[in-house]
Parts: sequence; C-alpha cells; structure tokens
Amino acid sequence: MDRREVTLLCLLDCSRCFDSIPHHSLLRKLELYGVDTRWFQSYLADHYQRVQVQSTGTSIDRTLSSPLMNPIGTYQGSALGPLLYNIYSNDLPLHVDGGPTEMIAYADDVQLFVTGQPSELAQLVGSLEEALSVAHDWYSKNGLKINAAKTQFIVLGSREMTRRIPSVSIKFAGSTITCSDAVKNLGVWFERDMTFVTHTNDVIRRCTGTLCGLSHSRHSLPQSVMATMVQGLVFSVIRYCLSVYGASNATQRGRLQKVIRFAARVVSGRKKFDRLDGAMEATFSERRHLIIKRKIPMATIRRR
Repeated sequence: MDRREVTLLCLLDCSRCFDSIPHHSLLRKLELYGVDTRWFQSYLADHYQRVQVQSTGTSIDRTLSSPLMNPIGTYQGSALGPLLYNIYSNDLPLHVDGGPTEMIAYADDVQLFVTGQPSELAQLVGSLEEALSVAHDWYSKNGLKINAAKTQFIVLGSREMTRRIPSVSIKFAGSTITCSDAVKNLGVWFERDMTFVTHTNDVIRRCTGTLCGLSHSRHSLPQSVMATMVQGLVFSVIRYCLSVYGASNATQRGRLQKVIRFAARVVSGRKKFDRLDGAMEATFSERRHLIIKRKIPMATIRRR
C-alpha cells in the first residue's frame, strides 16, 4: 500500500485435507525424508469404519454395517495429524513458488498472492491463475481436492488504489471466482481497503454478547472469578491478531475501548451508566491504553 500497489489474494479451500491423504503416498514421502516408516505403517494400518443403519420409519436399527477398511486420512484430532499433513504438503511450495506469485500456508489453509501496480492487473491475474493451476495439479496428483466453490479471491490495497480496479474475477478449475468485498483469513476479516471495520464489528459483536451474558451473574460471582472469565472470554478475543487489526484508525480503536469499559463495569458489578470509581477507572484506563496501542499483552485484571 505504501508503494501504491495492489495485492491479489486467493484463499484456497481444501476439502477434508486431513481425512483424504492416501496412506501409501504419505509413507512414500516419509521414506524420501529418511524416516523409518515401520512405526507409521503400524499407526496407519487396520483402521476400519462402520455406520449405524437406520431402519424404516423412525426407529433406529442398532445393527451396524460391515467393517470397511479406511486407507486414507491422518485421523484429524490426533496429535500426529497436523504434523503428518505438514510433511505431506511440504513440497507444494516447490511447485507454486518461483514466479511472481507467492504462497503462504498454515496447515491446510493455503494462500496465493501476487503484488503489482494497478496498471498491471491483467498480468497479475494471469500470474495468479497460472499458480492456481499448478496448485490444482499438485492437489490432484496427491489425492487431495480443492473446493473451487469455497475458494475466495480479493484485491487488497488503499482505498484510492482499489477504486481504480475494475470488476475482476479469476478462472480456476473450470469455475469463475469473483472478487469479494471481504474475506476471513485465519480468523481475521480483510476488506479491500484494509480498514478492518468488518473485523472490528465482529469482535465487538462477540465481546458484547459475552459481556451481556456475564452481566446477569455479576452479583452472584466473586469479582475475581468474573475478572478471570472476562479475561478468558472477552480480552482473548480482542487480543487475537491485535497486531494486525490494531493498526486501524482511531474510530475503530475507540469502539474497542468502549467494550473494555463495558468489561470494567461487568467486573466491578456496576450498571451501564454508572461511573467507575477512581481506582477501577485508572486500572482499566491504563490497560485499555496498553491493549489498544499494542504496547504489551493485556494483563490479568487485579481486584481493587
């Protein structure tokens, strides 16, 4: 944005990645990395699945179907699942990177992006589509599938730059993906002009709903317990990726400050329009400044 450029970002949606990895392909890749696969063969082998059969009407027949061996999947929810998937997909960047388009991956969340001048839009779209085609081929050859219907695309830049961009779309796997106004990337909402208004609205909505629920118990719970709950259920939401969306304008930061003042009233047992006492106001004022300015993480609320 400082260089007056725009970024074309594509968020890939891989359908059931953890559950779709072929065991024989995974073991072969482990061997290529020099890993003794005997333990992993035992870990992955002889896993069966069965389903409960429903009979006619509303009654449930307790008889299960015949066991069927499952030759794919890393058993999502296991400690090894994410690690094995990362090893399996470790060579994907070798195929996608190298050109103008870059790739960032966090487990099965894969992002492809390319940056350039708005005047180069056609070349940027072509580069991104080429990288998407390469990624699609890699997923297909490795027994995985990208869900084109859930794959998202957005053009990021300053408000001035994005206004110059005409309506744009990309072609991927026989589908046309139109440009979105906002996308959710690892829990953070990105708009085209990166103002983070959508994400701030989402944070405020979630925190306000939680605080309204907690406020009904403010007179029945000790202040220390209420403070711990606010810390875990409210401030954790505000802190998540604050280094990213905390760079928004003063208006958005002010809205977050109101949520923190609301939290102070809930913890202290005060009503919406009650004034906070000097000690509580000073405590939360200091913490509000620190959390919004991103100086230090939000400290545990001390009882006053």
